[in-house]
Amino acid sequence: MTEGVAGGCPYPPSGRDALKPPKTPRQTAKNEFPMRIEPLGDDALTDDALALAVQVRKNFNLPENATIPAVVATMLHHPDWYRPRVEFTRQRMAAKLLDLRDMEIAILRTARRCNSPFSWGEHVSMGKRAGVTAEEIERLTLDADAEGWNERDRAIVRAVDELHDDSMVSDTTWATLATYFSPAQLIELICLIGIYHENSFLYNSLRAYLIPGNPGFDGR
Repeated sequence: MTEGVAGGCPYPPSGRDALKPPKTPRQTAKNEFPMRIEPLGDDALTDDALALAVQVRKNFNLPENATIPAVVATMLHHPDWYRPRVEFTRQRMAAKLLDLRDMEIAILRTARRCNSPFSWGEHVSMGKRAGVTAEEIERLTLDADAEGWNERDRAIVRAVDELHDDSMVSDTTWATLATYFSPAQLIELICLIGIYHENSFLYNSLRAYLIPGNPGFDGR
């Protein structure tokens, strides 16, 4: 049985586990580690930062007076940097050509390969709403050759793995993807995987507190 002991992150009991335990402890669902950059308190938020927080809430269909998540309050230390990220999220979702299910398979696999409990826990429920089954979510914790994937889905998983391991999609995987996705969708898929690598780097390194309801790696 393989277990990730660092940070208390569980790993599935399989000889084909695609993950390796993280070298540095991650945040857990109990938020047992302090964030490395303290979230700004309400009294420290400038009018500019507050306006940006309102836009974040709109992006996620939250009430305007909803509590600001700790990770957002931390990013508001640098609102001029955070604002383009918020706007880019809105624009890319408006322009997306990929199906939500394909996106969520790619995002969840990236979160697991990057050992990102924040992104994994947030996207398990999103993946289910997009049509990813609990069985498929479990399979995303295993090797890309695990039984059950169709050719299309397996190619997405392999693309994530190859970008993670070699910073490039192999010719074989590319040829398979190209039978299912248009050139524009292929560009979008590669960029999406890269975006969630960046997100994983950020959330892991901040030791961002998991938002209430985010189960981290326990999510299925």
